[in-house]
Amino acid sequence: MTCKQTQPIADVIRDGLCTITSSKNELYQRWLRLTTSRGRRENGLFLVEGLRFCTDAIASGITLSPVIFTRDFLKRFREEELSNQLEAWNQAGLQAAVLPDHLFERPSDTKTPQGILGVAPIPGLEGSFVPEPGGMYLILDGIQDPGNMGTLIRTADAAGFEGIIWVKGCVDICNAKVLRATMGSIFRIPAMMAETPQQAAEMMKVRGICVMTTNLEQGIPHTRADFSGGAAILIGSEANGASEELLSASSQRVRIPMRKGVDSLNASAAGAVLMYEAVRQRENGSMEKKEGDAGWI
Repeated sequence: MTCKQTQPIADVIRDGLCTITSSKNELYQRWLRLTTSRGRRENGLFLVEGLRFCTDAIASGITLSPVIFTRDFLKRFREEELSNQLEAWNQAGLQAAVLPDHLFERPSDTKTPQGILGVAPIPGLEGSFVPEPGGMYLILDGIQDPGNMGTLIRTADAAGFEGIIWVKGCVDICNAKVLRATMGSIFRIPAMMAETPQQAAEMMKVRGICVMTTNLEQGIPHTRADFSGGAAILIGSEANGASEELLSASSQRVRIPMRKGVDSLNASAAGAVLMYEAVRQRENGSMEKKEGDAGWI
């Protein structure tokens, strides 16, 4: 059966009812537009690829509309009797469609597609959380490397941070490489976008949350900074570090001691060090006041 609309996922999985065979199909053309950053921004949607990512998204309460399969994936899906996923997807009331392999390859971002895509809303475009006093948050400004962006999001999720804010101008948060680097964390941690670092910082300051930025010249050692009462850690551009705009938005400047001769840490590494220092202080309820060893700055 060829159709222009999606069908309930239970019907599609059971019977393969809805198959889109034309590249000119309106829905198909809409999905292709989501492979570009501009198309994602204009539609407020992005593509989720792979069974694990789709399952993570649905388990996190994200509505995939629709889920897109290949015929081969549907065959494997039925043969492997993935009843738990099917039941959860049925309860979520998801819609689905089926594409032949040659059409599926175009919106897919992988060399050997697994055969499943989902269309999801971009997180945080309209604001998704209100910072709570005492909470831990991550603010990202000027991050351009997809691997760094995804790793920072994943680390914030792993460290139990309450949310992340990315400032307009960062790499597209729904870039396929960013999504892969998050390993599903993009679906679990609250996220939102701010227009400027000042806007993001002000959201924190009005709720009594200290905004901390790294600065090698003027910052205090990160183990002497007080994260115990909640903090927003502001990570700047990989290439240029914290800009003057970024520094002016912060409440406190910190530095990570490094052996002499080392200029700086990778943005995701620096973010991980600071986030887990915040976790350590939150768990211990106290700050460590140790002097640095000789040979460290």
